[in-house]
Amino acid sequence: MDVLTFYNKEIGVFCEYNLTLKKYSDNLVKYKRTSYSVCKGINKHNRHTGTTSIKELEERSKKYLRKVKNEIIDLSYNNKDSFEYFITLTFSPSEFTKGEYSHEEAIDLLTKWINNQKHQNRNMSYILVPEFHKKSGHLHFHGLIGNVPKWKFSKAVNPHTGKLIKLNNTQIYNLDNY
Repeated sequence: MDVLTFYNKEIGVFCEYNLTLKKYSDNLVKYKRTSYSVCKGINKHNRHTGTTSIKELEERSKKYLRKVKNEIIDLSYNNKDSFEYFITLTFSPSEFTKGEYSHEEAIDLLTKWINNQKHQNRNMSYILVPEFHKKSGHLHFHGLIGNVPKWKFSKAVNPHTGKLIKLNNTQIYNLDNY
């Protein structure tokens, strides 16, 4: 493990971080700061009082999300040759049993669909990440997918105008198997 030493202007002391070396399949090398080692001149240990503030919980949540995001990026990058498509999967309210949206049922529907696709495409590779829609709060899923020879696509068309849907002059497709 390597150590990075730098001068922290905020607290006016030299600090050290432990670094971990990450090597990717295409020989790319990145260093990742893994822990706060030493801050010379101050006591970095704070005693836990038994209560956690909202701010502390928010900070922990942000750190956890950064960690998960980095792990997804690493996994995607290390397996980039396995993926052919970037997809976004959403659910219509009519697909839910009671006609009302439910996070749990959205995950169940996705799981059933993925299992069906894995049965049809034995060597399928995928990474799916849930995201909450900004306006409705409903889950939708983004993913990288590969090895799906039985998938069928059709050009996406705006139902109101009848025009093809393009993003940055690139045609968007609908997944007919979904």
